[in-house]
Amino acid sequence: MSAEEALRALSAELRWKRRRPATIKQYQIVVGAFWRALEGWGIPWDQAPPDALDRWLDRRPKGNAKGAELSEHAKAHYSGLILGAYKVLVDLDVLPANPLRRVARYRDPEPIPRALTLTQVAALLDVAREDAASPRRCGRRPTADARVEVLVWLAFGAGLRVGELAALRVEDVQLGDHPQMEVCGKGGRRRVVPLSPPLPEVFAAWLARPDVATRGPLVPALRGGHMSSRTIQYLLGGAMRRAGIPGTPHSLRHTYATELLRAGKGSNLLAVSKLLGHRSVRTTERVYVNGYQEDKWQTAALLPDPRGPR
Repeated sequence: MSAEEALRALSAELRWKRRRPATIKQYQIVVGAFWRALEGWGIPWDQAPPDALDRWLDRRPKGNAKGAELSEHAKAHYSGLILGAYKVLVDLDVLPANPLRRVARYRDPEPIPRALTLTQVAALLDVAREDAASPRRCGRRPTADARVEVLVWLAFGAGLRVGELAALRVEDVQLGDHPQMEVCGKGGRRRVVPLSPPLPEVFAAWLARPDVATRGPLVPALRGGHMSSRTIQYLLGGAMRRAGIPGTPHSLRHTYATELLRAGKGSNLLAVSKLLGHRSVRTTERVYVNGYQEDKWQTAALLPDPRGPR
């Protein structure tokens, strides 16, 4: 079987297993690239030697201006896709044996805390308000506008991903005695996120604007319709740079989780996990608890002194 036919068989199996279209696309891109590299080395895709994966992952990707190597996170992700693909093809009897059966998946590095301080968030909101009052432009493209402040509040005040910000609609927001919004997260999974103060006030002011429709995108593109994730990254990232704040827009989501864990002294991990839309509390614990470290010092301080009172 050719590599193209094997890739089609792999994609069909993943669709049958109801894997997300985005996940299937990742398999197609990564596995296809690995097999093309094998072909360039004169190696059939179904006879990959054990050292082929390391050789491919250690390359310097084309198109990278700095010639940087793949990050450890990327290596872990790509190796998981490739090794998983070979296992699926063995299960389908496309392969009689897995040539990479003894190769271990790269381990994902320990995540680095990326939360901002509340002072930094306040500075970012100040920049967003200043830009809304006197927007600067580069050619015909605005570098910031009135939408940025709302986006900051959504990312920090509700812990939303950029893709979730892009998909939000006016009808997803419910104000009243129990203000909340319905969020469409990864894999199309929907969750209800209660609005923490002062989000109801922010939303009420935003929805009262004459240029905001009663239905459709909550924070629309300039020409109508939903903004793309890339546009939101551009707007938030530009505001962060002008405020002198390092990191990415996703840092605001980390700040949301870290501050909630700090307020609950770490006892509200399950609730925070649900608010973030994680399928497993282990994800929350691994990625976000690193930003909340106070309980380590508090716990260590409980150890009694064996010498007694001094």
